Amino acid sequence: MKSDLEKRLVDLYKALLLYQMKSICSYHRNHGYGFLRDLVTLDNWAVSIQNIQKAEDSLRQDAEVYGNQQSRSRLELIAGHAETQELEIKSISTTLEEQLRRQISTEDQNCLRELWSHDPYVEKKRIEDTKGGLLQDSFNWILQNDDFCQWFEDPTRPLLWIRGDPGKGKTMLLCGIVDNLQILAPSSLISFFFCQATDKRINNSISVLRGLIFSLVDQQRQLLQHVREPYLRQGKSLFEPPSAWYALSSILESILSELNNTQKPTCLLVDALDEFVNEDMSRLLDFIVKTSKDLPYVKWVVSSRNWPQIIDKLESLGPQAQLSLELNANSVAGAVQIYIEQKVVQLSERKGYKKDREEEVRNYLLENADGTFLWVALVCQSLQRVPAWNALSSLKTYPPGLDSFYEEMIKSLARSTESEICKRILAVVTVARQPLTLQELPAICDLIAQCGSFLTIRDEVVYFVHQSAKDFLAGANKKLTVLLEIENANDYIGITVYKTHV
Repeated sequence: MKSDLEKRLVDLYKALLLYQMKSICSYHRNHGYGFLRDLVTLDNWAVSIQNIQKAEDSLRQDAEVYGNQQSRSRLELIAGHAETQELEIKSISTTLEEQLRRQISTEDQNCLRELWSHDPYVEKKRIEDTKGGLLQDSFNWILQNDDFCQWFEDPTRPLLWIRGDPGKGKTMLLCGIVDNLQILAPSSLISFFFCQATDKRINNSISVLRGLIFSLVDQQRQLLQHVREPYLRQGKSLFEPPSAWYALSSILESILSELNNTQKPTCLLVDALDEFVNEDMSRLLDFIVKTSKDLPYVKWVVSSRNWPQIIDKLESLGPQAQLSLELNANSVAGAVQIYIEQKVVQLSERKGYKKDREEEVRNYLLENADGTFLWVALVCQSLQRVPAWNALSSLKTYPPGLDSFYEEMIKSLARSTESEICKRILAVVTVARQPLTLQELPAICDLIAQCGSFLTIRDEVVYFVHQSAKDFLAGANKKLTVLLEIENANDYIGITVYKTHV
């Protein structure tokens, strides 16, 4: 038995030394691109670690059979030393993986840069900040929701469609899901994309594919091979219309197929499907449905409003693929209540409300929010411009419901002394094909706050506070259309452009 133990010890130290020697060689060998492409794969490192663990397990098993307590204690000490070595080796492996991920050729760097130049996490943070920041307690409910848990745990449920009316918090839910998936499924690849109709960079299906591919390749650089070959043939035109959709959808499908074949769990999240150009939305939905059915190791989370054309595409996956915010109204209302508490405290601190006034503001919001985060945010934003002594009177003029709120804002705008210029600003921004900069709309920065809670400025670009605000103005009734002089908007744009360039 003693000779068996000696053999087990020798096997264990052989495995340890072999791994350390390979690690040292990997550190000091030439770092050229040719070496990096031939560098031992992550699976080989994993096999080496498995060999160490097997040798360690064999040693422990023999220790149970052999000898007295003193011998066993010594062997346990050796095994403990082996565990420490294993942790150090894993750390070296992680460092090598990171080096491999970062060290790529200039040609591949250009390929990645032209594929997608926006950091997805920076874009996510920008969206969170635009909406007032991500409040943990306002989305925690979905992590315990039955539909979400079944999607997460059941391999036969490849897609979760989060659907709901405007302003219900769909985007922030997806932000929270992204953050928590990285904790709940640390070994999974997670790629996400947040769409915005008012931003031409991120309101079409080609941008979605580019963003998702970039994120996957950035996490596992060996996937770049799926992009490299067509890029070498076509260059930058690979990522541009008119053929970009066909090339990129083929590349993404190829990447997902490889990940599925290696049984690598992969989660793709796309927010605001309803904010695409119409023809783009249809073909992206077809792609999502196809990959959901064909690739069991690839899971999707998507969100949108309750649009019939989206329902028609996704209903083939069955009702179990849908998480309706209207059917989870109690959970949403609870989250909105938490959001109201936060917003009222912030408002009270900023405006110096007394306790009774703070309580009345809170109660009005709770009674009229109807589970709509956006309505609460817009009302609180309006109250920031109102003196504390007049807060309650102003509050009562804000009716429940987004459309009613927007209509009241238009009426209030018509009564203001800056109504004419504000009407022109809203008309121009409504018909513009993309967000306008302050340079294109000179001398209006101070007037944005007067535009009835419809607009906001971010990085010197004028945006709608929400897509529902633009939809309201674009689809407003005849009376409001005449009031805003929408039909004259193109003339205003021409005048603005002329003044900007003279």
